[in-house]
Amino acid sequence: CSDLIIRSEIPHVVIGAIDDNEKVAGKGIEKLKKAGVKVEINILKKECIELNKRFYKFHNKGLPFVILKWAESSDGFISRTKEDVLNGKKNWITGEESQLFVHKQRAMEQAILIGVNTAIYDNPALTTRLVDGNSPLRVIVCTEPLKDYSLKILNDQNPTLIFNRKLDDKLKNKEWVKFDGDLKTVLKELVKRGVQSVLIEGGSNILNQFISLNLWDEAYNFIGDVK
Repeated sequence: CSDLIIRSEIPHVVIGAIDDNEKVAGKGIEKLKKAGVKVEINILKKECIELNKRFYKFHNKGLPFVILKWAESSDGFISRTKEDVLNGKKNWITGEESQLFVHKQRAMEQAILIGVNTAIYDNPALTTRLVDGNSPLRVIVCTEPLKDYSLKILNDQNPTLIFNRKLDDKLKNKEWVKFDGDLKTVLKELVKRGVQSVLIEGGSNILNQFISLNLWDEAYNFIGDVK
């Protein structure tokens, strides 16, 4: 964009925060100054970095920005037992307002990740159907290759990655990716695919793994009235 600014004869440029990617850091600014453009830098720097935190982590650390999200009941549980869910009891903890917020949050992130138990027992769609906006890339982490096509995430047209320990395969917009079981490997593979942010919506197992490995940046905790 520095070349376009120079060609357009824009005399004064204000830069909130410098892109510190070593491939470009400062080069555009130097070019502007040599062309006689007045350049001010680091104006509202803190706010600009916050606004672009996904971009900065992606380029500086080679990892996507990771957001944890979970809902818990007033007595501290995040899910009913598998038996209760299989017997038809609802697993919703929060209400319509928080669900709408979560769908808006999904629309802001590039990927959404869950574990296999959430995929099977909650059978979520993981889309932005309640709001306008693109649905994120869906990511499932499991040991065995998940191929239950009755599940919502495997029988629709939205792209889905299934990380597992045994299989590399692809069927239309569903892809099985063999990995070593390390969540950091999952994140690095997402970076290769250009994913700058991931929303973790799994159960306690997958959430605790991200927390114990210190692979998270932000967390949202919703507390409902149910017990």
